[in-house]
Parts: sequence; structure tokens; C-alpha cells
Amino acid sequence: MTYVGVRYRFGGTTRETGLDCSGLMLNVFQHAGVDLPRRATDMARLGIKVDKNDLQPGDLVFLGKRIKWLILPLHESETDRHLIGLSG
Repeated sequence: MTYVGVRYRFGGTTRETGLDCSGLMLNVFQHAGVDLPRRATDMARLGIKVDKNDLQPGDLVFLGKRIKWLILPLHESETDRHLIGLSG
């Protein structure tokens, strides 16, 4: 499944009409069989706080009181950390 070239659309939930950051995560996780709420704020309420050093690939990281950023860790090695940062 690819999302390259999908346009940004505030409140968007489909690849055909466009996605926002939480819509993208909603689609990716649904494809993996995980149901998430629609809004990033609601997604953040489901999780538990973990130290940044304990992040695992697939964890969602929410930044800001009003959830302005959503980060998805992809891979970590001894020398670097690969992340996808999404701003809504």
C-alpha cells in the first residue's frame, strides 16, 4: 500500500480524496488490523506515556497540548533513528 502522491486534505480519510495526518495513521493502522479513533487527540488518549528511549517501531508519538505533530518511529540502530513526522 502506498501513500506517495496522496494530497493533504484537512479532515481527509481516504487516499482518493486526500488525508490529513491522523487520517493517514487511521488508514495505515486499519490496514494492519488495528482500529484507532478518527482524531489524533482521541488516539493520544488511548495510549500510555513512554520514555523517548523506549519508543518502538509502530508507536505513535503526539506532541503539543493541541496535538500539532504526530510522529511514527520506523527504525532505530546504534547510530541513528528514523522517524516520520506529520503536521496537521
